[in-house]
Amino acid sequence: DFCAEVLERAQARLPQVNFVAGDFMELDFGEAQYDVVICLEVLAHVADQPAFMARLARLLRPGGVLMLATQNAPLLQRWNKVPPP
Repeated sequence: DFCAEVLERAQARLPQVNFVAGDFMELDFGEAQYDVVICLEVLAHVADQPAFMARLARLLRPGGVLMLATQNAPLLQRWNKVPPP
C-alpha cells in the first residue's frame, strides 16, 4: 500500500506482521521465497497484468501455491443486482 495511515492501522491490528509500503512491482522480495502468495481483488486494478502475474509466480518456491481471486466483469454485468454507486 502507499497510504501510511492504512499501514499504521494494519500494523496496530497485526503487530507481528511486517507491512511494507511501496510499489509491488518495484520492491525487492527476492525470488522463490514464499510457499503461498495470496492476491485478492487486486488484478483488475493492475495496468500490466501479464507482468504482475509473472512477478507473483517468481515469488513462489517450486510447488508453491498462488491463491488468486478477481472480479469476473462479464459475470458481474450479467448477474449483479447491486446498482453502482
